[in-house]
Amino acid sequence: MAENKGLMVQKIENGIVIDHIPKMASSRIVRMLHLHDRFEFYNGINCRSNKLGRKDFIKIVKGDLSNEELNKIAMVAPGATVMRIKGFEIVEKIPITISDEIKNLVKCPNTGCITNQEPYKKTHFIKLSDKPLKIKCRFCERTFKEGEFEFL
Repeated sequence: MAENKGLMVQKIENGIVIDHIPKMASSRIVRMLHLHDRFEFYNGINCRSNKLGRKDFIKIVKGDLSNEELNKIAMVAPGATVMRIKGFEIVEKIPITISDEIKNLVKCPNTGCITNQEPYKKTHFIKLSDKPLKIKCRFCERTFKEGEFEFL
């Protein structure tokens, strides 16, 4: 009897696939986007990948993501790909990249920053590097790396 050496992951008819997520980062995306409360989804963790060596993926059934949510994914998984699925076919592929300017997406970790003191002030960061991710606050001019900031 032939041994099945391939891994089969169920296709979705309509929805979103977030692919090429760095290994072990999908759980952060699931929490950040509150997927448990909003959608049926499948999550692959630490899967083999020719491109990355190891990767995660998320398949969201009958769901879609806003531009703001795509920007949040970019902060956690730069280089990921989002595919929109309709009728079991990929109708759009969106490469995820971090913008050079990040506005009102993350909170400045500096408690003394004016954005944390004045409720009307929106945050504004400049991307300094992708890997490792480093951003600089336009107001207090402090630099932060991934893991030091939280999303609004």
